[in-house]
Amino acid sequence: MLVERSGNSKDFSNLFVAIARNVGLSARSVAGIIFAGNKKFRPHYWCQVLVNHEWVSIDPVLKLYKTDATHIMFVRNEDDADIKPKTGDETLKVLSIKYNK
Repeated sequence: MLVERSGNSKDFSNLFVAIARNVGLSARSVAGIIFAGNKKFRPHYWCQVLVNHEWVSIDPVLKLYKTDATHIMFVRNEDDADIKPKTGDETLKVLSIKYNK
């Protein structure tokens, strides 16, 4: 990945977590879906870093610090186990939306 300078969101998420942990930060990977436009969502991985006792979502692929409502987390990885977002034709019904600035 480093030599070819390419990879998927899981690769970049894992690399970011490894670097963050190497410099002493608590970090973990998360998986879910992101809004891809045109009423479509797609599977995606991003990260969370512990900042001032709060987990902050960071997306190294999309270069986002503090991800927004376009990122919907399904699972987080705190023990380096392999995680996978849901894929396929699942239906998601939004019951409420809460957004904190």
